[in-house]
Amino acid sequence: MTVIKQYIKDICESKLPQEKQIPDIRSKLYKQLFETYRKLHQNSPEITVNEAAKQYERALQDQIQRVDQLYAVPMYRSEREEYLQLYSIWSFCNLIYFTPFDNVQQSSAALMQWYNKTHKHDFYEYNTTSIFSHSDPMNHPDFWPYLIRMATLGELQIIANTLHRALRHHTNNDTLHNHLRALREMLRDNNNNKTITPRTKLDRPRLLQWRQQTTHPSFTTLLTILTGTDESIISHHATTPLHAFICCLYYNPDRHDRTTTSSTLHDQAQSFYQHHSTSTTTLYDLILVGKLTEAIEQSVRYDWCFLAHMVDLWCMTNTLSNAQELTVHVQENVQVVVPVSYHFVLFYASFIKNRFTDLWLVAFEYMMTCDTWGKEALIQHLREMDLGVQDAMVQEIVKFCKKHGLKDIGMELVRKKAVSCFQSKDYKTALVYYGQTEDEQDKTEDVFYAMIEDYCKTQQWIDPSSLERHQGTNYDVYRYLWLMQLDELNDEVVTLFKQLIHNERVSLSFMPLILWQGLQLLQGKMIQQ
Repeated sequence: MTVIKQYIKDICESKLPQEKQIPDIRSKLYKQLFETYRKLHQNSPEITVNEAAKQYERALQDQIQRVDQLYAVPMYRSEREEYLQLYSIWSFCNLIYFTPFDNVQQSSAALMQWYNKTHKHDFYEYNTTSIFSHSDPMNHPDFWPYLIRMATLGELQIIANTLHRALRHHTNNDTLHNHLRALREMLRDNNNNKTITPRTKLDRPRLLQWRQQTTHPSFTTLLTILTGTDESIISHHATTPLHAFICCLYYNPDRHDRTTTSSTLHDQAQSFYQHHSTSTTTLYDLILVGKLTEAIEQSVRYDWCFLAHMVDLWCMTNTLSNAQELTVHVQENVQVVVPVSYHFVLFYASFIKNRFTDLWLVAFEYMMTCDTWGKEALIQHLREMDLGVQDAMVQEIVKFCKKHGLKDIGMELVRKKAVSCFQSKDYKTALVYYGQTEDEQDKTEDVFYAMIEDYCKTQQWIDPSSLERHQGTNYDVYRYLWLMQLDELNDEVVTLFKQLIHNERVSLSFMPLILWQGLQLLQGKMIQQ
C-alpha cells in the first residue's frame, strides 16, 4: 500500500482524538455549518469570508441554546461546557482575524467586551452582598480588591455605583474621600445607571494628578489601572497574561504607537508578552500573537468542526501563508505532505459520515471541495460503504456519483448491493439493483434460477406482478409456475407452456417440473392439436 493510500485509509477511518459518546444533537450544528461552508466555496456573492466567520459563530450560539434545553441530562451538561469553550475560542478568532476595526480604540473595546462575556466567573470572585451589607463598605477586606477587579474588566459604571453606595457612610473631606467622590461623578452615567460607562469619560490628566497626590496604596493601584501607566501592576492584578494585555490596551490604546512602529494587533501582543517576559502557552495567547501552527496543535482536542472551518478561513485569507501544507506521519518514518485545509476538512467530513449516517451527503460535499485528495477519500468511502443501509440512501448515493462524474464507482456500489441482497435471499431487492447494471439480463436470470430452486424447497412465492417485467428464460419459467398456481388457467399459460417445452435454453433440471405442472393443461384439454 502506498503512503497516500494509507493516508486516505486513515482519513476514512477518521481516527480523531475524541473517544467519547457523541450526542445526536450535534448533527444539527454540522448541517448549519455546512450551509455556510457550501455558500462560501460556491463563491456565492451573498457571503464573504468575514461574513462566513460570523455565521459560523452564530451556528455555535444556536447549538449552545439547543443544548441548554436539555441541561438536565448529564451528557448535555458536559456538551454545553465544551461548546461554551469552543464558542469563546471561535469568537476570539473572529475578532482577531475577521473583524475589521478603524483603530485600536475600537479593537480594544471589542476585546474587553469579548473577555467579559466569555469569562463571567471573574465577576464573582468577591462577595458583593457582603461588601454592601457591611456597616462601612470601605473597611470591608474585599472592597478595594473588588474595585480593582472591576477596573481590570473595564466596568467603570460598576465602580461608580460601588463608590456611590460606600460614600453614603462618609462625610470626610480628606483628600482620599474627595478624590473618590470626584471619581464617582466622573464615571457615573446620569442618563442610565445600567449603561456601561465609556472610556471617554476618564479624565486621564486629572487621574494622573491624583495618583501623585494620594498615599493610599489601593487607590494608587486603582488609578494606575484606569490610566494604564504601569503595565507591571496591571499584569499583577489581571487574572491571565491575555487579560492583562486587553486591560492595558483598553486603558492606553495609544501606548504602542510610542513603543513600536508596528500597527497590527499581533505585533502589539508580541511586544507586550516579550516586554513582560510572559510565555505564550495558552491557545488564546497563540492565536493572539499569530502562532497559528502551535494553536492548531492545541486545538485538536476540541470538536474538529472548529479546525475544519477555521483553518479553511485562514487559508482563504492567506493567513497561513507560511504553513499552507502539513506534514502528516502515516507510519513510522513515513510521511505525506497534504494541503493543511484539506487535512482537517477531510478528517472532519469522514468523522461525521461515520458517526451520522444521515449526513453522508454533507460529508461527501465537503470532500468534493478538496480536489484529488477529497475525491480519493470519497471513492474509498464508497468502496467500504456499509451495504446494510436503507435502499433509498443507496439510490441517492448512486445519483450523487453520476452527478459528480463517478458513475463507475456508483455502478460498483450497485453491483455490490445486488450481490449482498442475492446472497441474503432478498431476491426482490436484488432484482431492482441488478436492473440498473449493464449485465442486467445475465444476473436477473441467476436470481430467477435461485427463486425457482427456493420455490421447489419451500413452496413460497414472490408474486411476479409485484416485480418489473424481465426478459429471460428463467423469468418465463418462474412466471409460468406462478400462473399454474392460480385457480383459472388461461391462454397465457398455454402459450408459455408451448414456448418453454420447445426452448433449448430451459435448464434440464426444470423441465420435469414444467411438464408435471403442464399435466393440468393436458387433463383440462386446453391444448389443441
